[in-house]
Amino acid sequence: MNSQDYAVVVGIKDYPGFRPLKGPEKDAKRVYDWLVDPKGGGLKSENCKKVDSSAEGPEPVPLQTLIDRQFKEIWDQLRINGGSARRLYFYFSGHGVGVQEANTALLLANFSESFYRDSALSSAGYSDRLISSGKFEEVVFWLDCCRTPMLGVTGLNPTFSWPRANEAAGATSYFIAYASEYQTYAYEAEAIDPDVEQSPIYKGHFTEALINGLSGEAAEAASGRITPESLKKYLERETPRIALKSNHLQKARVTNNFDSNRQSYFGDTFLTEICYEISFSKDRKGMVLLFNGAADMITSWQVTNKPFKVTLKPDKYFLLHMATQEKKEIHVRPGSTHDKILF
Repeated sequence: MNSQDYAVVVGIKDYPGFRPLKGPEKDAKRVYDWLVDPKGGGLKSENCKKVDSSAEGPEPVPLQTLIDRQFKEIWDQLRINGGSARRLYFYFSGHGVGVQEANTALLLANFSESFYRDSALSSAGYSDRLISSGKFEEVVFWLDCCRTPMLGVTGLNPTFSWPRANEAAGATSYFIAYASEYQTYAYEAEAIDPDVEQSPIYKGHFTEALINGLSGEAAEAASGRITPESLKKYLERETPRIALKSNHLQKARVTNNFDSNRQSYFGDTFLTEICYEISFSKDRKGMVLLFNGAADMITSWQVTNKPFKVTLKPDKYFLLHMATQEKKEIHVRPGSTHDKILF
């Protein structure tokens, strides 16, 4: 349990004065669930604050006051625990407007192009305020929103500040991941989720890559650990791949200033070798070959009525039945356990 870690998670899908979205609240819930999972972020539930647009009232929510109140609650907890903490996460899913390369306006629930154009958070204003405070050893921002420009929209700085920074100010490591490059779109798409009854649902491509990576796919093959650098590489590689499946062009932009010598990780340690038991259907005869993702043959079997065992490292593999040329994909994910495959 990472008792000295905190998080603010924001998901906004309802924009009465702008274009509604479909996926942010569910995406925010997925991130929240990972954060409080003992094998994930390992946060205490009271240390993880989640706000979204589901609350009913006379005004659209959330607005800046509600979000800043979450930081106030964290600060109140910090004062009890010595005034500093290890890591702060901030996740946002909703509409965004690109202001500069390193700054995005995160649009709040009452934003409108015709009137409430200043109802947005400045990503740079919030990250700079939190990093420069020295209250946290590490600051992590995950921002799933567009970064296309809109005239006159800049975003608001936080309403909170501290009279004096901690002595550690200037030594804070930070990881800031944008779902898209400056002046480009971030997308969501319909997805079938076997674990969700009311499927299909909508998921942001960036958050999908983020959750997959944090679930083990971003782990280093040698150590089984998800480092800031391995997560950066994974997000930059997988976000475009996932987006392309929906015919979208989207590239994540990630800044990581964590010291590579610093032992900082996301989540648990994952297994680096997984045992699989492969068996064959009764009507399958002849030779079956196993290839890795680079199309290199790993091994082959003469089909029998007994299963074969093989130990595989995390990668994408496929089985090929020589007689029929039929294929079956195997996606070995870090953290998987012993599994059975019927081909």
